Amino acid sequence: MPAAAAAGPSQAAPSGGGGNPFQLATNLYCEKNNVGNLGSTTVTTSQTSGGGQINAGQYLRGIRLVVRAQASASVTTQQTAVTDGPWNFLSQIDFVNVDGSEILYVMGGYAHYLAQKYGRPWLGDPAEYPDAANATTAIPQFTLFLQPEIRWTAGVLANTDTMNANASDNILQSALTGNAIRNQIFVTRNGGSIRSEGFTDPILWQLDNRSMGKISVNSPGTGAGTASSSGQSNGDMVQNWMSEQYSGCFSSRRTGGTTSTNGFTREIGVYVFPRFVNPGDMYGQGWLYTANSTKETFEVTTGALTTGTAELITDEVYPDGPVDPQLTDI
Repeated sequence: MPAAAAAGPSQAAPSGGGGNPFQLATNLYCEKNNVGNLGSTTVTTSQTSGGGQINAGQYLRGIRLVVRAQASASVTTQQTAVTDGPWNFLSQIDFVNVDGSEILYVMGGYAHYLAQKYGRPWLGDPAEYPDAANATTAIPQFTLFLQPEIRWTAGVLANTDTMNANASDNILQSALTGNAIRNQIFVTRNGGSIRSEGFTDPILWQLDNRSMGKISVNSPGTGAGTASSSGQSNGDMVQNWMSEQYSGCFSSRRTGGTTSTNGFTREIGVYVFPRFVNPGDMYGQGWLYTANSTKETFEVTTGALTTGTAELITDEVYPDGPVDPQLTDI
């Protein structure tokens, strides 16, 4: 069931100057919303539509999709057949404005999970929340936060009334330029749609004629100190950047029902390129500003996989007015 969280009152716009700061003159508000509630459904290969209008007349931070399941053979079979559970129970999720324009574009549940985890790491890993259960021996359940807000009211919505084959060279061009980019996440899968290490060393990242790096990447392997871990012996700069950005928020990683004890490591087939600043840590890079004409490419050689896919998840900022300097680049 979706639950909305908003901040009020509606007569004051978010602003960093003059009078009481918006963040201090308002309060968090939540409301249980059963409109579009989807109950008594079965996990199958066919899709079941759900969703509905959101009653948010103030400033909307986001909505939480609360998913609960009953133990059954169909649940446990589906859980063990893939590596993206339980998030992949929701195959298509979007967040649409009253005028029909997309606020959050259609993506699968796992993509939305990654966007939340790596785009707003200060809120923690949703897989580690108290209500999250992902073991095949337990009843799968989770809460997914669909959040337009970036941080501390930046991005709140005002008055919302209702790949090629093995060893091939690939040049992946992003069509999602024109705004400021906060985060980019690649998810690679093999021909069986299972997440796998699809990129080999190195990744050549280019922005127009500007080189953004020749970035080493290797499989995370089975953990630190493991001889068979190529990521430990050959280096993984994607992992290093992710560790520097996220290790203060994620001390471990959940895989199925198991929590890693080797510290933070990236998920298999997941490559994150963060472009935001952690104010408390004074670490990170500012938003990556692009124009509609910007050509952004990632040139990689595919790993030892059958023909697969590379999905790009992008978190963008589109300011429709002046941005408080406190909120720039967060």
